[in-house]
Amino acid sequence: MDVYALTLRDASATLLSGVLAFGLVKSLETLAAQKALTTLECRKIVHMSTGPLFVLTWPLFSAGLIARWCAASVPFFNGVRLILIASGAMQSEATLKAVSRFGSRQELLRGPLLYIAIVISVTLLFWRESPIGLLVLCLMCGGDGLADIVGRRYGSAKLPFNHSKSWVGSLAMFTGGGLLSMTYIALFHKLGYFAASAYSMMPVIWTTSLLATIVEALPIHQRLDDNLTVPLVSAAVGQLFMQGLHIA
Repeated sequence: MDVYALTLRDASATLLSGVLAFGLVKSLETLAAQKALTTLECRKIVHMSTGPLFVLTWPLFSAGLIARWCAASVPFFNGVRLILIASGAMQSEATLKAVSRFGSRQELLRGPLLYIAIVISVTLLFWRESPIGLLVLCLMCGGDGLADIVGRRYGSAKLPFNHSKSWVGSLAMFTGGGLLSMTYIALFHKLGYFAASAYSMMPVIWTTSLLATIVEALPIHQRLDDNLTVPLVSAAVGQLFMQGLHIA
């Protein structure tokens, strides 16, 4: 495939990925504005869905050297948009309600912007070549997001070392993040991006999911954001286990 064809494919994939991401967030913002979703539900659905949807567009990109950079530009420009809203240079009350806890502009520069930074980093560092990137994003998006939703609704039994977290929320993170990781790794293995199968990765996936769940449950969220601790632990543990088990 010549350079022109590669560039055209990556440009088209970038445009489609951006449209899908923008459309998803706008749809959720509209539902929240119409009170079909609460602010909390909207924020958590954004957290759980935007990353996995973005990853599903990765196969649309070429095998060229700039493909990952083109893909990373989608969350990058979303991050720029958050910075502009936080600074007051752009107005979007709907976005504030959709992605912040209390409707504060400065909140956008913490958890939401950190989430985007992790997505960009995983895209550039791991891309489609390693299952670790998929593991990191699935645990951050699916696991961590599900823990909050399930924990708030059904988490009457609290953890003894952290009364803001529950047993059922932690179980939801462990199982939800692990199953989402298995699904995505199986898909990208099937597409031929790496040799490691979901089956061969099971010890890595479930051990990493367990340790990420423990970190998410620790009473440190006032000092360290889950959008930082969960991905860092997932990347480090996943990489170490892959090397230790000699999984290609």
